[in-house]
Amino acid sequence: AGHIQFFVEVCDAAGNCGYSSNRGRYFDAQPLSAQTGAITLSPTTQPGSTGFYTGPVTVDASSSTGAALTESLDGGPYVAYPTTGVSVTGDGSHTLDVKGSDGSDASTVVLIDTGNPTAAINVPASIPYGAKVAFNFSCADAGSGVATCTGTQNGSSLANGALIATTTLGSVTLKVTATDHANNTTTVTKTVQIVKATPTITWPTPASIPFGTPLAAK
Repeated sequence: AGHIQFFVEVCDAAGNCGYSSNRGRYFDAQPLSAQTGAITLSPTTQPGSTGFYTGPVTVDASSSTGAALTESLDGGPYVAYPTTGVSVTGDGSHTLDVKGSDGSDASTVVLIDTGNPTAAINVPASIPYGAKVAFNFSCADAGSGVATCTGTQNGSSLANGALIATTTLGSVTLKVTATDHANNTTTVTKTVQIVKATPTITWPTPASIPFGTPLAAK
């Protein structure tokens, strides 16, 4: 007489296997959850034409199967999806990843730029009449980047580096408008005076003239 031991392994067509023995049941392998539904992510506001938002964004999520959802924002730990939606704030690019208990998943990228661009005019406050002075200006934006940077003199378009019209005395108004890719806009204005040029008179120092010497006009 002796002891008989047996070990049984059963696998299905999908490769899922279960194991058993007369010395104890070890475990039944469980397959990974297959995706059975779909997740829809819906921002409560719409971005501008370039895809950027200009303020905080709330993203709602729903599952076609009613699965429980968890979310991870910008690589953070997964937590239960808030019933009020996920609030995305702060300038820059944000990634929202969502998983469902039915194996479904979804992600979206939220671009936010709340800051205005900057603009500067580099022109002296007064310019002599007729002088050739360039209209120098610049624009910058640390968020979505500068989309357009345009200048005007007295309402008429004037390109960066073009000569300012200086043939009329008085004040001229220079403006520069900067717009970023989120459609945030900044305009700066500078008033410049076109002034009469101060003439410079020079003459040679005359030689010494003895006292009483008659002088003739020329």
